[in-house]
Amino acid sequence: MKKAFQIILIVVLAAVFLFSSYKFAASYMEYAKGTRTYNETAERYVVSSKAESSSSENHEESSGAESAEELEPLPKAPISVDFDRLTGDNPDVVGWIYSEGTPINYPIAQSGDNSYYLRRLLDGTRNANGTVFLDYRCERDFSSPNNIIYGHNMKNDAMFGTLMDYQSQEFYEEHSVMWLLTPGGNYMVALVAGYSTPGDSDTYYVRTEEEGIEEYLRQVIEASVFSADPEKTSDRLLVMSTCSYEYDESRFVLVGYLIQAE
Repeated sequence: MKKAFQIILIVVLAAVFLFSSYKFAASYMEYAKGTRTYNETAERYVVSSKAESSSSENHEESSGAESAEELEPLPKAPISVDFDRLTGDNPDVVGWIYSEGTPINYPIAQSGDNSYYLRRLLDGTRNANGTVFLDYRCERDFSSPNNIIYGHNMKNDAMFGTLMDYQSQEFYEEHSVMWLLTPGGNYMVALVAGYSTPGDSDTYYVRTEEEGIEEYLRQVIEASVFSADPEKTSDRLLVMSTCSYEYDESRFVLVGYLIQAE
């Protein structure tokens, strides 16, 4: 009887091990597929702006001295995106988020709700990585006072997996700006606050121009886990949200000013 029990226990443990191994392998393959898909998307639609910057500098040198009254030049995004091709292939695309020196280099989609892209890639394929997406209540051109985008906190640092790194002052100082590129124009995102909040907090209330964002900004700067003093500000914000797992339904939120860029 004891021997039979031992055999049954071994069989059960082996089955559990095999099932766990299968689930781990399946998850790994799914994560890998999502990462590979977005890497290929970036290769297809994104180019570095370094060559363009070099050409522009040469042109300026040959153009003579600038007028003293000329306005300060706009910051230049380090990449450019072929939105004609990208939106032609994927009409839901409304922008591109990029953070130099991190994995964040992704298209941003928007659908008619906040659930479609949670577990779907840009082509609609189901995948745990999901897609970075803009809250359906925000304007497609990012003209809302607070433009909220969502991305998963992936264990392999994909999607918004590196947002939690902003809990370090040193990491913030090394990555104090991001870039938002859209079909209608580019923006430097001057980061001003990072904080944890419940998933049902008023962070996710999309404000109107009349309501303003001053009080919201005051609250998030007070709650921020890093100290920031951006050189430039604006009346529009990019709000990036991901799961933080500090408590049930907790989120980590990164907030930045949208500064017009080239």
